[in-house]
Amino acid sequence: PTAIPASTPTPEPVVTDAPRDTAEPTDIVTPTPMARPENTPVPQDLLSARADEAEAALPDLNSPQMRTGLIELTAIADADPSVVLVTGWAAIDGTDAAQSEIFVLVTDAMGVRQGLYAARKAPELDSGALDGAEIENPAQACFTALIDVSQFDDGAYVAAAAVRVGDTMLWQYLDDSIVHFTVRGGVPEAR
Repeated sequence: PTAIPASTPTPEPVVTDAPRDTAEPTDIVTPTPMARPENTPVPQDLLSARADEAEAALPDLNSPQMRTGLIELTAIADADPSVVLVTGWAAIDGTDAAQSEIFVLVTDAMGVRQGLYAARKAPELDSGALDGAEIENPAQACFTALIDVSQFDDGAYVAAAAVRVGDTMLWQYLDDSIVHFTVRGGVPEAR
């Protein structure tokens, strides 16, 4: 004869005061892909124009006669085209800044010129940095430039300023930085 196994008693449910999850299953929602926001367009008339004719007049070496300073360099990657905004001041000792033209010179990290761009005078940026210098109308030495870097090769770049007063044209780096910005795939990043 075979023994019949004994049955195991079923445990009684334990009653607690904890609330029970009474949520009912719902349909699975698949997110709708959102359109990628477009980059903010930059009007062409705001971009600093290349100054190839003026670049030909630049001396090979930078000049200690120049007074330069970088106020700010901002990379704007979500613009169309990608741009770098450079603000600063630049003047030649012993001149009238109101009679000068100001440019931003971009070089690669090895000093190879990549382009010269016309800057816009911005006297509202005057912080007094040139007060006491041998420069007339020092507020007129302040500038801003918006440079399209979307077609730059990948690499590191440095900004300098060039000033033309009459037949004299000189240039100087804006500060001691060895890199001001980099570009990767047409997108800039400030350093």
